[in-house]
Amino acid sequence: MCTKTVDMILIYGECPQNAAAVSRVYSERFPLRAHLRPAAFVRLIQRARDTGELRENRGRHADRGRPPQMLEVEEEIINLIEDDLTTSTREIARQVGVSQTKVWSTLQQEQLHPYHVQRVQALLPQDHPQRVQFCLWLLQQHAHDEHFTRHVLVTDEATFTRNGVNNFRNTHVWSMENPHAVRRTTFQQRFSFNVWSGMINGMLIGPFFLPDRMTGANYLNFLQNNLPVLLEDVTLNIRQIMWFLHDGAPSHFSCPVRDELNRQFPHRWVGRNGPILWPPRSPDLTPCDFFLWGYMKSLVYTTEINTLEELRNRIPNACETIRGHQDFILKTCTESWIRRATLCAHQTNGDNFEQFL
Repeated sequence: MCTKTVDMILIYGECPQNAAAVSRVYSERFPLRAHLRPAAFVRLIQRARDTGELRENRGRHADRGRPPQMLEVEEEIINLIEDDLTTSTREIARQVGVSQTKVWSTLQQEQLHPYHVQRVQALLPQDHPQRVQFCLWLLQQHAHDEHFTRHVLVTDEATFTRNGVNNFRNTHVWSMENPHAVRRTTFQQRFSFNVWSGMINGMLIGPFFLPDRMTGANYLNFLQNNLPVLLEDVTLNIRQIMWFLHDGAPSHFSCPVRDELNRQFPHRWVGRNGPILWPPRSPDLTPCDFFLWGYMKSLVYTTEINTLEELRNRIPNACETIRGHQDFILKTCTESWIRRATLCAHQTNGDNFEQFL
């Protein structure tokens, strides 16, 4: 019997025979293993009750006449997977001395499936309590006023370059013969824009083109002279109670900037050394990073960009498209944000959580 089966039975016994709870506890206790749905635990226990066997019966005559060596091979394949969840079927086939097809069939019989590894922001140990503290504050505000997140102006800056983001893994050309297709890079002819944008109450604010090199003085000038103009479409009753949120970028941290934020948003802003501290290395907790910039860049880089003017025109056009989805913006800054804060504070204790979304 493999270790996975033993763990499944033990956890099933810990929970009050609730398959959904068993599946959840199993995923929390063994986050690096393949996620098992509740039905997998139900089948395992039912099979044990009906047949007295924990190993799945793979057909009426599955094990009749099968050499013991084959069962040992299958057990070895499963053990190799449990020892290293990232190993390849090709490597397992080489170590065990069987075909790759045999490895695949064994894994499928054990209901194991390959899942992509998700890239997340690296965190330091001291980041966890700060992330929990921020998320608990956000959840407390939401519990006190379910519309609180509607009144938070979440802001950020992003750089848009000529080349954008290219995923060559998914780039291909269908042809009966190899067309020897290429995609030219332009690293020696670069240009870029530094763009500010924000979201509040379902509205997209901006974009605003910032200087290429952001300093505290540049950012202060933006807060004093440009931000009030950008917020003219926000109703007065919201502006009187709204919170301002930005991350801990160096230009956000200068004393004049903090003084200006205290003047415009007294005790109502989130940032580095602000009334509410922004946790460092937390792009997964700000809607601009986990939603806005990715969506905007997917629109900007639909086709190749050749000139600086073309890039500058595409950014506002992409924003106009996003503005047409006000309900999506609102849902991101309310439901999605609260869900992320809940996972961070209560499930992962401040650690990465996006793999559970």
